[in-house]
Parts: sequence; C-alpha cells; structure tokens
Amino acid sequence: MKCQVVAPLALIVAFGLALSACDSRPAHREIGRVSSPDKALDALIAERKVDATVATPIEVFIVRAGQGVSGEPVFRADEVIRPALKWDAERQLTIQAESARIFLYRNEVEAMEGGAGSVKIRLEIRHLETR
Repeated sequence: MKCQVVAPLALIVAFGLALSACDSRPAHREIGRVSSPDKALDALIAERKVDATVATPIEVFIVRAGQGVSGEPVFRADEVIRPALKWDAERQLTIQAESARIFLYRNEVEAMEGGAGSVKIRLEIRHLETR
C-alpha cells in the first residue's frame, strides 16, 4: 500500500521540480528607482537572484514610469558598493558607485518603443574591480 502512495507522490514532486526549472529568467528584487526629469521613464536598480554561492549581481533597467523590471539590463555588476542612479537630463543617466566589478554596460539604449528616443548612460565608478 505504501508503494502505491509513494510512487505517485514522487512523480508529482519530480514534475513540480521540472516545471520550476522551465522558467529560465532570473528573479529580481527592486532596490532603487529614480524617475527621469520629465517623469516618462524610470531607471531602476534590481538585485538579480542567482541561487548560487557567488556575489549577488545588481542590474540597472530603463523602463516606462511605474513599470517593473522588464527588458534587457543596461548595466550588470557584482561587488558593488553604494550604487546610485542620477538623471543628468531627460535622456541622460549616470550610474554611480564607489566600486564595482562590471560584466555588462551599454552606453546608449532605446528608451522604449513609441518614440521616446534613446537614453545615454554614463558611469562614475571610483574603483573598478579587475579579475
């Protein structure tokens, strides 16, 4: 009788694990948001949950005002100390930090479909990690 109950239960657990592995997009936790001067866009910083024993990377996204994490990041780094975002103009963002180990950086990105134009992105990192 126990075998008849355990086998279907094991199949359900295995199926659940397989389904959870299908979503390959990493989960994010928003840790900061700054609106552009015209309030049309937001720049947001999010921690990328990687479920690994490595430093937790942060990513920066440019999104429509009020929108959550979406699209491709414009910046990704780990070992970031005191990250900050600052809009210098309606379409110019500066990413600041005391130090960071950078994996991805795009210096310009199309803000969104619909004609908002591109956003120029500058870095102000005092100490860059190299490994």
